[in-house]
Amino acid sequence: MTKITFYKKNNKFFGIECNGHAGYAQNGYDIVCSAISVLCGNLRLGLEKILALNATFEQDDETGYFKLSLKEFEDESAQVLFRATYHSMLEIANDYPKFVQVKLKGE
Repeated sequence: MTKITFYKKNNKFFGIECNGHAGYAQNGYDIVCSAISVLCGNLRLGLEKILALNATFEQDDETGYFKLSLKEFEDESAQVLFRATYHSMLEIANDYPKFVQVKLKGE
């Protein structure tokens, strides 16, 4: 199961952490893991390459670990990217509840 946690402070998203592989299918054929990976990568690239925000980023493909956080997260465009990612992850968790869990920590 992939456990995804979004972090908020002052009602603003500032981070995401994903742990584990979904286990929907064998490695390389897991559409659930693939969808989560694409959304995480899209968030990171949007924040760093398009909005030019400094993000702390860690990833371990072997264990299915991904962590991204922003120190400065007041940018409204960053919030739009985080909200879109959050709601997309909720949709995946709703469609595949045995394989994905989404939590929200903070305000």
